[in-house]
Amino acid sequence: MTDARLPFGLDDRVAIVTGAGRGIGREIARVFARAGAHVVVATRTAGPGEETVRLIEAEGGSARLMIVDLGQRADAVSLIEETARQFGRIDIVVHNAGVFPFVTVDDISDEDLENTLNVNLKAAFWLTKAAAPILRASPSPRLLFTSSLSGPRFSAATMVHYGASKAGLNGFIKGAAIEYGPDRITVNGVEPGA
Repeated sequence: MTDARLPFGLDDRVAIVTGAGRGIGREIARVFARAGAHVVVATRTAGPGEETVRLIEAEGGSARLMIVDLGQRADAVSLIEETARQFGRIDIVVHNAGVFPFVTVDDISDEDLENTLNVNLKAAFWLTKAAAPILRASPSPRLLFTSSLSGPRFSAATMVHYGASKAGLNGFIKGAAIEYGPDRITVNGVEPGA
């Protein structure tokens, strides 16, 4: 049931929130649950994800935990497929998960670079491609992405790879909004700062 103090309602909508084990993702999941959504708490680590589910349920909301590593394409696709199987629909996908190892360009390993690009950028493609056929059946389909002020607005030493991944994500958001607009799927992003 929607919390009357919120300026919007999401009664019975099914929302996936990645990176929902802590920080921004946890708060997105909690607000969506207060708005009446059934929230899939997607996170890589069980403990923080379980805590998010506990908080949501303690507030009277509906939440289910799914453990996924969004650095792996198979996990991103499985998250979408399993959510659709369990709920019969998906209305909202929020890709909030992100990684940002602090390392210079000189010192970054191929593994850290690949994981940063996979989680922060490629997962947007993987999640969207898997979810779009399901979202088209929703009365109000939404794709939402947490980008960052890093990259598009400013950058910092030891964060070049992160800024580049988020600048790429902003390009994805703009292009996907145009591509999926005719399907009524809105695509939006936010750019939090530190």
